[in-house]
Amino acid sequence: MATGKNGFFYSDKYYDDEYEYRHVHLTKEAAKNVPKDRLMTETEWRKLGVQQSLGWAHYMIHAPEPHVTLYSSFLCWSNFLNTFSLVSNHNNRLRGYLCSSAIVLACVLFLPSCKPAPAKCIF
Repeated sequence: MATGKNGFFYSDKYYDDEYEYRHVHLTKEAAKNVPKDRLMTETEWRKLGVQQSLGWAHYMIHAPEPHVTLYSSFLCWSNFLNTFSLVSNHNNRLRGYLCSSAIVLACVLFLPSCKPAPAKCIF
């Protein structure tokens, strides 16, 4: 588990056949701002200070540990981002162009093959 600048602990990623997961241990102060009756939007968890790449979604609340937030991401999205990162890092001058082109290609060709997000649960 890695510690972020904000004192949050980020788990290693773990996987099943379709998704990758991770959990983030928040500080007690930050945990006070986590809604107890619904999942957070990306904007909300980023405002708390959680730092992750694109594609992650808050997918579950585990009531016994409200300071632990759980996230999931499509494996195909992660694989796409890793591939794109290798291409864009190859030539930084092309990064802006590749980024906009890659997003369009991902939306049109790649991401429709992803399965729907896992069911959102509150336990």
